[in-house]
Amino acid sequence: MHLPWLSEFQVKPYFNAAINNFEFRKFQDREEDFEGNNLPGVPSSTVNVGLDANYKGFSFYSNLLAVGEIPLNDENSKFTDPYRVVNLRLNYNLELLRDFTIVFSGGINNAFEEHYAASVLPNAVGFGGAAPRYYYPGNNRNYFGGVGLNYSF
Repeated sequence: MHLPWLSEFQVKPYFNAAINNFEFRKFQDREEDFEGNNLPGVPSSTVNVGLDANYKGFSFYSNLLAVGEIPLNDENSKFTDPYRVVNLRLNYNLELLRDFTIVFSGGINNAFEEHYAASVLPNAVGFGGAAPRYYYPGNNRNYFGGVGLNYSF
């Protein structure tokens, strides 16, 4: 069976992952011994998987970032929760003239409204009686759109 449209359809999956096991070999701070503890600020694992698909003038991009728990201090007494963030984008390329293309794009970041730590501050210290702030929260779900003009020469 010959499907002529299939020759114009492209799919590019991607995947990468890391499993991290960074720990202190020898680390003593006064009377405290942190040997064997996980290094603060380093996630236990990360997985980045996605799919890019193209058909004629349309392009669809999807991405899943999954991050394992992250130790927040040398004692390994506090950790972030693991999280998964999904981002989606759709583009449409419209050829105006031979060398000019207009690009319409839109998408969603953090599509499932995941609560996560975008930035981690290992061994944070509170000031003025305030509790330590170990992390800054990531962005909520957000939408974007745009129009661009491309010129090829």
